[in-house]
Amino acid sequence: MKILLSIFLSLVVVGCATIYPASEIKPPSIESRHPVSNYAIAIIQESETINSTLVTTGVGYTKSTNPASLISGALLKRGVSRIYDIPDKNRDKLLLVTWGISGTRNIGILGDYSQEVSILMRQADNLSTVYKCTAEGIGSTEADDIREAIFSCLKGLQ
Repeated sequence: MKILLSIFLSLVVVGCATIYPASEIKPPSIESRHPVSNYAIAIIQESETINSTLVTTGVGYTKSTNPASLISGALLKRGVSRIYDIPDKNRDKLLLVTWGISGTRNIGILGDYSQEVSILMRQADNLSTVYKCTAEGIGSTEADDIREAIFSCLKGLQ
């Protein structure tokens, strides 16, 4: 009987631990001053691919994410193409995009944590802010955390 009770309590604790963190994610902070659809091109800060390895039941696998690629895809979906060099003209249609991992926060009782990402988009000709956001993400790996944070952050794009 003690063994069954121990197994049951272990399952309850593990089950609660996997549900608990998602409810603790802070809502994204989004400030959208102009629709990004007003712009045609963007220069996005380069990023290294983030690789994370997860081992479950003896099987390991790697998850990867490239933040610049995720941001580029979200902008492309809204009609903004990524370029790599600053053009001589039409800078009023050019976005400068920077991003960074801006924090980590412990969540839950089993050492879970969230990653926080901040993204800033500025108009190239006058450096005025077009869009800025900060959001948290949590997943099964650090790469998942960052991917979720970026997608949450970019939900407010117009």
